Amino acid sequence: MKNSWLSLLPIFAIAACPATSSERLCDPGTEIFCKCRGTDAPGVKVCSDDGESFGACIEPFVGECLEVEETSSSSEGLGGGDAAGAGGFGGSAAGECAHDLCEVGEALTVGCHSCVDALCQNGEDPFCCDLVQGASGAWDETCVAEAVEKCGLSCGGQGGAGGAPTSGSAASSSAMSSSSAMSSSSSSTTASSSSGGGMCPTLSPGGLVISEIMNNPAAAADTAGEWFELYNPGPGCVELMGLTIASKSDTPHTIGKSVVVEAGGFAVLGRSADLATNGKVPVDYAYGSGINLGNDADDLAITSMGAVIDMTAWDGVGLDPNGKSRSLDPKFLSAAQNDDDAHYCVATSTIAMSTDLGTPGAKNDPCP
Repeated sequence: MKNSWLSLLPIFAIAACPATSSERLCDPGTEIFCKCRGTDAPGVKVCSDDGESFGACIEPFVGECLEVEETSSSSEGLGGGDAAGAGGFGGSAAGECAHDLCEVGEALTVGCHSCVDALCQNGEDPFCCDLVQGASGAWDETCVAEAVEKCGLSCGGQGGAGGAPTSGSAASSSAMSSSSAMSSSSSSTTASSSSGGGMCPTLSPGGLVISEIMNNPAAAADTAGEWFELYNPGPGCVELMGLTIASKSDTPHTIGKSVVVEAGGFAVLGRSADLATNGKVPVDYAYGSGINLGNDADDLAITSMGAVIDMTAWDGVGLDPNGKSRSLDPKFLSAAQNDDDAHYCVATSTIAMSTDLGTPGAKNDPCP
């Protein structure tokens, strides 16, 4: 996912002593999920080297996005006590709001209601009124929930209409805050492995590593010979069934067959499992023609229920192999380090029975 650099020499210990792990909000280089505003996709942000802050929220395959901050469960009214009756607000007395404040819809206009003004003008949530530069705003579920919590609006289960979220729903659906540990088992953003019979433990972000990619085979056509490898760095097995493969603009593919990756083991997923046509590569699961691994710039991700387990990208500039896999150096075999293209090199081992180079299902070749 994202890399981190933590290089502090002992000589600097007095001038710049880093916080201990017990004092940090997070461990440098670790990732937590964040919520991108205006989309359904989760984002990812990385703990900074100081252990006290996070980088920008990044939406997979898109880039930096506007993060939705987790809301507090406060009933303090910001709008001057305009509590709603049954059916919720319909706008100001003049009815100038474009739609009911309990309904999700277009961004509302400052001045149409005191609660709208309170949320948008005081910096609480300018997105609700399309006031964020470079972002297209909307009156979304977060705005409705904020109106409930901050203005005393009555919606949904509190006597309003439209089935809008009730107080506290925004906080429960938001991504983890920066003070939450990624490993928290109670977090709603922790992904679960769709285990057959529950034999494998819960799968968390970073629980799989994309370790090798054959995006341009020579022993077979791309349509049959592309493949990639997953590594399980955890102490328990991982069930791949139910996880989703995503690659840039391709239609995501959900794995529909049980494939168990043991602790410290590998699994190979490819377009075809037919050795006669795929370049003699042993493939554990064939995902078909829907996922295409570009020879130039492309992305690859493994997700579970919308949460990113691991993702990586390449640009075809620093490394452009033909008939050789893009191989992650074993020294950087983690989800926090496989985003850096400098940690990859071309494979040097020949695949058994094939003319292509790679180590599918086995430990990668070390990089020079």
